[in-house]
Amino acid sequence: WFYWSRAKNPAAPIESIAVLPFVNRNSDADSEYLSDGLAESLIFRLSQLPGLKVSPTTSVMRYKGKEPEVEKIANELGVEAVMTGRFVKRGDNLNITVELVDVRNNRSLWGEHYERKVSDLLTTQREMATAIAQKLQLKLVGNESRGITKRYTDNNEAYQLYLKGRFHFYKRSKDDLERSIDIFQQAIKLDPNFALAYVGLAESYGVMPSFPYASA
Repeated sequence: WFYWSRAKNPAAPIESIAVLPFVNRNSDADSEYLSDGLAESLIFRLSQLPGLKVSPTTSVMRYKGKEPEVEKIANELGVEAVMTGRFVKRGDNLNITVELVDVRNNRSLWGEHYERKVSDLLTTQREMATAIAQKLQLKLVGNESRGITKRYTDNNEAYQLYLKGRFHFYKRSKDDLERSIDIFQQAIKLDPNFALAYVGLAESYGVMPSFPYASA
């Protein structure tokens, strides 16, 4: 009855969301890290909001490279809204298109097209997270909005390295985990105060004992 009543009341605030990996229209390896990075960064920011259930990165990654069947994905993940996105990178130019769908009534809540520089990626992600919170009818007060607007580093190169490190981290192969450690260390050298890079480094070291190749 609860879910039926919410479906009949589209004005009710959405309490759960999944952000899918972005589709890379470039189809090249050099920009593939943005597919995971854009989604994970939004997931991380939205997860800071109280009262909002956000599907974790590990759950949404299985839909990467597949045609997004929004209603089916929402049912499998148990969420009320799904965000999809795609991007094209040409040099330092980044074109991003996103859409947020309320699956309770299959209604598009929000869509936007961003034409930015890669160096503006942090600012763009903050804008996206803020827009999503507004469209989900989340009322943010005081410190509740800091999680989605926080700027974690002022060094764009360090941030790009962080996203690449996360990309290799999720591949979990020996070479990729070693690569992620190297990349996170590079990011830390560029910005010794970049907390997320330290988190990524710790996670990379933390998972290695779980794999046979790192048992020695």
